[in-house]
Amino acid sequence: MRKILLFAAIAASLSITSCQKETAQLSDNAPPEITSSASLQQSKAVHFKTQQVFEEPGAFWNDCTQELMNYKGNVHIVIQGAINDNKVSTVEHVNYMNLSATGETSHVTYRGSVIQNNSSNTSNTNGTYTYTGQLSLKFVTAGDKNNFVQKIFYHITINAKGETTSEIDKANYGSCQ
Repeated sequence: MRKILLFAAIAASLSITSCQKETAQLSDNAPPEITSSASLQQSKAVHFKTQQVFEEPGAFWNDCTQELMNYKGNVHIVIQGAINDNKVSTVEHVNYMNLSATGETSHVTYRGSVIQNNSSNTSNTNGTYTYTGQLSLKFVTAGDKNNFVQKIFYHITINAKGETTSEIDKANYGSCQ
């Protein structure tokens, strides 16, 4: 939940700052600077990158063992992007480190890995929004058919009226290996 709030706060603050207009006065003595449209667009872009590590406890249902799993681990999140004209583009990479889970009923301990990659594009001019993400989750322990694996791919496009115009959700919400 923290990562979603962090991402939303960064995106909101960047959207607000990208709409501010700045003006510059030319000096009478200085010759006008001539720039190509490509370099002008490049100079308008503001790039950003932030990263954070925090501990995240939580729980999920394991269909393989039919029990609730309590997990904890350190989340490393990196968000980078660019603001250019009235567009905000971001890429988010999330990697869980030292991840472990314990079954509430079986008390079996699992080692885990979770990697998540997301990207988004927002236009403050026409109000469109696209969001694409993929998640790969794996919790393993000794024995057969009790390793829990999950893979999800999703893509959402929203138009200026707030209507979802495209939604793809390809998921394997849990397989036992």
